[in-house]
Amino acid sequence: MIVVSDTSALSNLIQVQQLPILAALFKQIIIPQEVYKELCEITTQKQLIDNQNWILVQPATNQTKITELKQNLDDGESEAIALALEINSDYLLIDELKGRNMAENHGIKIVGLLGILIKAKQQGILTAIKPIMEQLLTIGFRIKPTLFDRVLEEVNE
Repeated sequence: MIVVSDTSALSNLIQVQQLPILAALFKQIIIPQEVYKELCEITTQKQLIDNQNWILVQPATNQTKITELKQNLDDGESEAIALALEINSDYLLIDELKGRNMAENHGIKIVGLLGILIKAKQQGILTAIKPIMEQLLTIGFRIKPTLFDRVLEEVNE
C-alpha cells in the first residue's frame, strides 16, 4: 500500500505520543520534502521523524502541478497532493478542508486523523480512541462536538 502524508496527521500524532499507529496501519508513509521541512521546524519532531525507518522522504517533481496547487494551498499540502498523484498513492493523509477537497477533486482517496483512529480501532491496534481524541483537543486539534460523538458511536465507545 502506498500512503503519502501531509504534515498534520504526523505532527498531531507525535504530540499525543501516538505516531506508531501509522506504522501499524500502513507499514510505510511517504512524505514530500516540504512536509519534512515543516515537521523539522520543531526540533523534537525532526529527531523523531529521522529515527523512523518507515517514514520515507521523497521529493515531488511535478513543479507545474505544485505551482498550480500553491495558488490555493500551503506548500506542504501542495507537495503532498502532487506527490500522491505522481506515485499513484492509495491514500493521502490530510486534514485541512481545502486540501481534502482539492485532493478529492484530483481523484485521490483521503484519510484524515479521525479516520486513522477509526481504522486503528477497527483493526485492533487501539482499544479505545476517546482518550486520544480528548488529548487532540487539548493540543488544539479542532473536532466539532457532533463529529466527536459520531466517531465514538461508529467505534462503539
